[in-house]
Amino acid sequence: INLPRLAIMAEGSEERFYELLKQALDLSREVLMFRHNKIKGTQAKQAPVLYQYGAIARMDGEDLIDPLLFGGYSTISIGYVGLHNALMALYESSYDNPQTMDKAVDILQYMRQYCEQCKQETNIGFSLYSTPAETLATKFCKQDIQDFGLIEGVNDKGYYENSFHYPSD
Repeated sequence: INLPRLAIMAEGSEERFYELLKQALDLSREVLMFRHNKIKGTQAKQAPVLYQYGAIARMDGEDLIDPLLFGGYSTISIGYVGLHNALMALYESSYDNPQTMDKAVDILQYMRQYCEQCKQETNIGFSLYSTPAETLATKFCKQDIQDFGLIEGVNDKGYYENSFHYPSD
């Protein structure tokens, strides 16, 4: 999830940011569930190293992998980019401000609670990933510069920080 984009679109409104974040999380869930449902019905012989020879399980080739998709045995991952940059867009400060640090924790807790709710509703291991996504962070930033212009302190470096990382310079 491109957190800085959501923060830019929110135009300083924390309420709007959380509305956009919820929409992004819901869309992520929908896409991930589509993928999850597409692999249901797969026979173990489709990936024998994984499902027959012990990398994940020891199943008969004709067995369906479906039982392995539930109960926390497998995970569905939602990742995010640019928490620092999103804070700059929303609050014009970052982790060095105690109040903004609390806001950062709130955002992470919100996403984590969303994953927990999905896990409870589906019995599938939804997880929140702090992604090291240098290429994606640059791609997101370049697109946001094109769409919203250069914003000092937010996208002026030409890339976003990984997940929750603090700028290294």
